[in-house]
Amino acid sequence: MAKKKNTKAKHAKPAKKGKQEEVPESNFWPLAGAIIMVLLALFLLLGGFGAGGPLPEGLFNGVYWALGWAAYLSVPALIFLGIQKFTSEEKEIPLEKLAASLAFLAFTAAWLFTAFASQENGQFSNGNGGSVGETLGNVTLGAINQIPATIMFMVLGLLAFFLASGISPNVLLALGHIFKRE
Repeated sequence: MAKKKNTKAKHAKPAKKGKQEEVPESNFWPLAGAIIMVLLALFLLLGGFGAGGPLPEGLFNGVYWALGWAAYLSVPALIFLGIQKFTSEEKEIPLEKLAASLAFLAFTAAWLFTAFASQENGQFSNGNGGSVGETLGNVTLGAINQIPATIMFMVLGLLAFFLASGISPNVLLALGHIFKRE
């Protein structure tokens, strides 16, 4: 008599481990945050032109109070940060890009204050940098004169822009090769 083969089921249940399977997190809320940032940029743009109603105008007035003329640069900065949030794998804004964008806005506001401020009785005022620019500018103008402070904030603003956008300062050096003769 032939022996019967012992066969095991090919589709055996996987052994249970002590850990539960990880459920992938939803990207809804991080992407919703990015969409809100772009929408906020649109509201700021409308408010900058005095359109859109009380909410956009009030938002822009608040940002203008803080940054002065640099408030107009907050629109592309918000769009840039929203795009960073969309394109990153973790759906988060990288910390260095966020910090560099905020530094760019702050240094630009300080540059606008120091460039356009007038001195009365030893105090600088009437610059176009808002509260942030006035604070940074007055601290700096207490240590150095107006022209070096203006140059310093312009350079720091450019470096912050390069850091935020990922552009190497070597690109500026490469522009110098355009004017060389062969």
